[in-house]
Amino acid sequence: TPPQPAFTPEEIARIARNKLELAAEYIELGDLGGARTLIHEVIESNDPATRDDARALLATLAPLS
Repeated sequence: TPPQPAFTPEEIARIARNKLELAAEYIELGDLGGARTLIHEVIESNDPATRDDARALLATLAPLS
């Protein structure tokens, strides 16, 4: 298996922000499962700048389920 690339904190933050934006679009399209998956990936990325936003977005999905 090839080694995983090492990302800088800035790259991790950019990727997490992009996933969060995509999750919001999934919600608009009604794909709550896809949105949840992306949100959990953002939370697990350990980017403190987006983790709280991801948790807040995840909380908005609870009433929709």
